[in-house]
Amino acid sequence: MQFLIERRLRRGNALVRTTSKYQSYWGRMAHAEILLYGGMWAQGDGDTLLLRVANPTGMRHVLAGDPYVMERIVIETTTRELGDSIPRPDAFACAHRSGTSRVECRPGDRSELSAHEQRLARMILDGLTNRQIADQLQVTQRAVEQHITRIYRKLDIGRRAQLAVALQGHSASV
Repeated sequence: MQFLIERRLRRGNALVRTTSKYQSYWGRMAHAEILLYGGMWAQGDGDTLLLRVANPTGMRHVLAGDPYVMERIVIETTTRELGDSIPRPDAFACAHRSGTSRVECRPGDRSELSAHEQRLARMILDGLTNRQIADQLQVTQRAVEQHITRIYRKLDIGRRAQLAVALQGHSASV
């Protein structure tokens, strides 16, 4: 099962002092393929984690080992179960308008991702970094960042880990 965890963190010396332990712990979880994505919020007052574990008990066990949890730096946690797999972006294509190559979604849909944006979203969900995406597409890293920003705006999200949830919600409405 996959879980999206968003946490608000207490700022201060404890956060700074514990950061290297936090990075080491989540590095081990990434190596074990438990952590699929992790990142700090731009404001520095929270983080987002995408975990793959067997069940909710496993998720709680993994979170309990987090140095931020042990040091009581986590103020608030929001958890969302995503199920066994994150849907692929190409499963969310809307109808093509006749006579154009533009993808048009029905009224009420939150986005209209082009085929290229769907490909980029798939690469993000596969865990590729912006640099790896740029290398594969033979474009600059800045071009990748601009496309990702456009995807985020269309889906009304702000972080990489929210992409899976945004596309999952989009799936239900298509």
